[in-house]
This record gives sequence, structure tokens and C-alpha cells, in this order.
Amino acid sequence: MGVNVYRAGNIDIWLTPHKTDPGKGWIGIFNRTTTHRNVMLNKQELGFIQFVNSYDLTAASGSFLLEDVWTDETIIIKDEYTFDLPAEGAAFFKFTRQ
Repeated sequence: MGVNVYRAGNIDIWLTPHKTDPGKGWIGIFNRTTTHRNVMLNKQELGFIQFVNSYDLTAASGSFLLEDVWTDETIIIKDEYTFDLPAEGAAFFKFTRQ
């Protein structure tokens, strides 16, 4: 089951961690508008987070490899990335923490 980790400006991000390895999983980025969007997202907005001092949320350290499930394109997220989203479309990725 996925968790909504981000919602702003009609962009939704859903993250589903792997059952036994939270460093792997799947991400869906949804454009809920009727226009094409280029959306810059950082690791924290993508749901790649860690706890600091057991209560502060921050972006996870390291990078993440995203593999597009439709095009097989590979993206490495070190900090932020601009995603190209069609109108009323979505992008789906398998992720692995590097």
C-alpha cells in the first residue's frame, strides 16, 4: 500500500517502500492538471527522508537511483530533479537507495 508523501499545486507523490527493504520501492508522481508540467522536486518531497535527533525530518543522505517503469530511463537523485509530466499524466519509478 502506498503513502501520499507530497501534495502541492495539483501534484501528488505516492511512495511504496519494499516490504523487507525500505531502501527500495516504488514512486508515482501524478500531474492532476490539464496542462503539461515540469516540476522540480527534492529528495524530501519525493519521500526520501530520515529522522535526525529522533524528531526532526530531513532529506535522506546519499543518492537514489530511479528507474522509469515505462521507458527504462535511469535517473540519479542527489538533491533535486525536474520531472517532465504530461497533462493529467503520471510517472512511475522503481527506486533504490545508493
